[in-house]
Amino acid sequence: MLESTSNPKKNYNTLLELLMIKKKNKKKHDVNVCPKKLRYIFHHDHLIAVLAGFLLFGLLRLFTINISFLNPIANALENFSVSDIFFEIQRTKSKTEVNDMITIVDMTDLSDRGSIACLLEEIWSCNPLIIGVDLIFEGKKNDSLADELLKNSVNAIGNRAVYSTKLVDYNRFDNSFNRNVCSFFLEDTKVVEGYTNLNDDMEKRCIRDFSITQMLNNDTIYSFPTQIASNFNKSLRGLKNRNLLINYKNETFPVVKYNEIQDNPELIDGHIILVGALREEQDMHNTPIGKMSGLEIQAYSLLTLIEQKDIKKIPSWVEWVLTFLICYILEVIVDVIWQYIKKKKNSAFCVFLKESNLISIAVLFMGLLVICWLTYVLFVRHSIIVSGGFVMGMMVLTCEGRDILISIAKAIVSKNQNCKIAKSSLLLESYPNINKDE
Repeated sequence: MLESTSNPKKNYNTLLELLMIKKKNKKKHDVNVCPKKLRYIFHHDHLIAVLAGFLLFGLLRLFTINISFLNPIANALENFSVSDIFFEIQRTKSKTEVNDMITIVDMTDLSDRGSIACLLEEIWSCNPLIIGVDLIFEGKKNDSLADELLKNSVNAIGNRAVYSTKLVDYNRFDNSFNRNVCSFFLEDTKVVEGYTNLNDDMEKRCIRDFSITQMLNNDTIYSFPTQIASNFNKSLRGLKNRNLLINYKNETFPVVKYNEIQDNPELIDGHIILVGALREEQDMHNTPIGKMSGLEIQAYSLLTLIEQKDIKKIPSWVEWVLTFLICYILEVIVDVIWQYIKKKKNSAFCVFLKESNLISIAVLFMGLLVICWLTYVLFVRHSIIVSGGFVMGMMVLTCEGRDILISIAKAIVSKNQNCKIAKSSLLLESYPNINKDE
């Protein structure tokens, strides 16, 4: 007792040494734990599970392409885009606005060239910015007077109008067209023309984009909306060989009938005027927001160019990389939760979770909700479209790939108890109802 009280300094030094030793052991433990966690996160099982999901995708893709009775499924999937859903959500949630820049003049019931000539002059007298005529007057008619009136109207308007032409006889090897169909007056009258071909691959598919240019033999031809929009933005002529996604924003265009021009001068003055047929059945096309006339599609394409708010699609390789990372993270999260539940042996709820497959389903469901929300935010706020359907499909297939790997590992262990690769699998350690020693 006397010795301990007489040497307080010695006792203090001993306590200090013990604290230092404890601190060193803690640091050593932390150093050992960190690499162990990293090894767990980057365990080969997670990588194999994700690759198994991609392999399943490849097999499904191969079957749908090469098996004839599955072709309708493949075509339906190819013709689907998540942007269709987003456009519909926008239209149901926001108020529809009327565009104050572009006016459509409907002349569906007007076919006489002389009357159309008078209509163009009437529109021009109301001082529009520019006129886009989505009509092709192919060949001369028996009524030479009507042809002459139309030609004179075209000459009077001059380069303040853009006229339609159609590219035909496509050559897939050269990726170009061999000829075009145009109005008769283009042969001896210098006017601006642009092609009105739609990007439906001649199969009546849903039209989501439009091209800036096409090749006609060895010449570059600009599209109808590009020719009109370049009057306000000359730099658009530098966007060659590009397809732009059409922004079908929640707007409508004011429509004036051909015989109501003088009753609505405020919709003509200072506006871009598109003249064409709105109610011809042969010119109706599928779009993300329903059936629409070709003239309306040209209007939305034009608006996309003028406002420069086209829908941007991220490159395919970026989508694949992001999908791989998302699926890998999903796989790690599922496995971490299984490892945690495995340690809770006395909890009845954890026992229930271990005996069911609800963990994988719940994590997958939450992951799908998060991906839906992120893709919608990117679309609405930044006009960026991500193939959310592809990402979500790969997430489901990754979970299926995980189940397949577990079955394979269990089968190997049941036949060969000494198989180190199968017995070292994290999947066997975490999955319910599996004993590696069985």
